[in-house]
Amino acid sequence: MTKFSILATGTIAHKMAKTIREMPQVQLYAVGSRSQEKADEFKDEYNFQVAYGSYEELAKDSQSDIIYVATPHSHHYENVKMLLLNDHHVLCEKPITVNQKQAIELYSLAKERNLLLADATWSRYMPFSHIVKEAAKNYELGKLKMIHSNFGIQKLHAKRMVDPNLAGGALLDLGIYPLNNALMFADSKVVDIETSMVKHTTGVDESNIIVLTFENGVKALLSSSMNGIMDTRIHLSYENGRIELDALPNPTKYSIYDEEQELLFEEDLPPQISGYEYQVEEMIQVLQQNKTEMISFTIDESLEVMKLLDTIRSKWNLVYPFE
Repeated sequence: MTKFSILATGTIAHKMAKTIREMPQVQLYAVGSRSQEKADEFKDEYNFQVAYGSYEELAKDSQSDIIYVATPHSHHYENVKMLLLNDHHVLCEKPITVNQKQAIELYSLAKERNLLLADATWSRYMPFSHIVKEAAKNYELGKLKMIHSNFGIQKLHAKRMVDPNLAGGALLDLGIYPLNNALMFADSKVVDIETSMVKHTTGVDESNIIVLTFENGVKALLSSSMNGIMDTRIHLSYENGRIELDALPNPTKYSIYDEEQELLFEEDLPPQISGYEYQVEEMIQVLQQNKTEMISFTIDESLEVMKLLDTIRSKWNLVYPFE
């Protein structure tokens, strides 16, 4: 049985713990927090075996098979580096780092130490993109021409979202979902980026619009906001019809329409615990095969996402104080 540990005890850590609790092949082993009180509470709630009052103590415990990093992305670099230097296989919440330079260093360190570092962009591991692509072929929709994907919620109340010292802004926290959707469905190289953003008073992006042009001619119109509610449906436009997925980042069904906007087919996507289980299952599989790279979201693909995020921010002249 795989011993799974979690570094940090915030909202996303709770979601992962609830997921792991429903996976019979995985055991919740240890949790690390910045306070012993929070670690103990988290341990008792989810029945972990061990609770540590510091991240360093968790890193020094050699019994974990996988450690999931659930801190804000501003801290991923230092947290992951510490774990790798203590010889742990790491599943790190998205985005894996703040910029590509940090990600390259961490992936290189993992390779040097023969460790698996996995980017936990959960949509990359879910089956929906493969199912939808196959459906488009079956219904002879033709070539994909346009992708529309948005993610906008009200998140200004979260101090980290507006703090440039914590790599705040809509792009890295929310915009990463539409961006990954575009890359998953376009299956091509980005050759041009047009983008603009609305700046928050702190200097980070409050909302943004991104237009990607791919080598195969596909266009993607993407947007994200931490101060505006958006339609989260994913729209895929083909030569002979369109496909709509009901909700980003974790769609539950997809619908196919013909040229006349008549519904041809609708299907629920496979049931799941939370959607987080797919990345964990794949990581276990990869480790059992003694490999050090994920299948569904490779190192090169992860680094390409970070490169695109860097390029978009550079077009806005958005540089964080610590960069």
